[in-house]
Amino acid sequence: MEIHGVTSVEGHVAAALYDLVHVPQCPVHRYPYVFYIGDYSRVLYAGFIAEEKKCWDKLFKCIVFKEDCNADCVSEALEAIKSISVYKWDTIKETLDKLSSSVEKLHRKIREKYIEYMDRIFGFKKYFKEVHVIYGFNPLGGLMGSMLYWDEERVVVSSFTKPSMEAEQVLDLVYHEVLHGLFRLNKINVPSDVEETIIDTLMPEGFLSKILGLAKDVKKPSKDNITAMVRAYFEEKLYEKNIRLIEYLNTRSRVSYRF
Repeated sequence: MEIHGVTSVEGHVAAALYDLVHVPQCPVHRYPYVFYIGDYSRVLYAGFIAEEKKCWDKLFKCIVFKEDCNADCVSEALEAIKSISVYKWDTIKETLDKLSSSVEKLHRKIREKYIEYMDRIFGFKKYFKEVHVIYGFNPLGGLMGSMLYWDEERVVVSSFTKPSMEAEQVLDLVYHEVLHGLFRLNKINVPSDVEETIIDTLMPEGFLSKILGLAKDVKKPSKDNITAMVRAYFEEKLYEKNIRLIEYLNTRSRVSYRF
């Protein structure tokens, strides 16, 4: 499972656009037409094309792998995306390139341990050969990311960061997003909210983050039932007793999750 970084204006804009369209908390969702002015209209139009024509997969395949670039919807979306400038991008790119290199180096040191614990916790049969990370700039907040595309061999995720972030923090988030892809690759069928709760409890800054040495402490967990069960699973170190997490949740929950 190799990690490759992508630092380009098109990648930054497209990944940000994906979150703008798909993250419910985004203020654009409430009154999108209010933002359809100036450069915002270019961004929203590209999002409209990608969403309306179900073009996200092809768009990210074009940006990352140079595949499907001749699709009409990709050409139309990219035309809008390429017309958008990103302030100080040359400076930002230099920082992101250095961070990307550090993340790849760190991943090579601990990837076997990551896979070992994925085997112990979930019993995955399949892994991606390639992980492609689209790096973007997050000027005000901490780390944000999404899983953008996956197939049988590759997964594309985003990581919006800033210069003060360490490689450990970024890789922690990347592994979180990759885990969403591994759920799909291995056909773990759980509701999306349950999936997010499980993965969020593992990383970033979760129980698996600490095991892998990516964080010193586990963040304060939420108080829902799923989180409590996942916490008990790790505190009792059931992964060392050949007990899979999904199986454990099935025995403790009234809902049966298929794996």
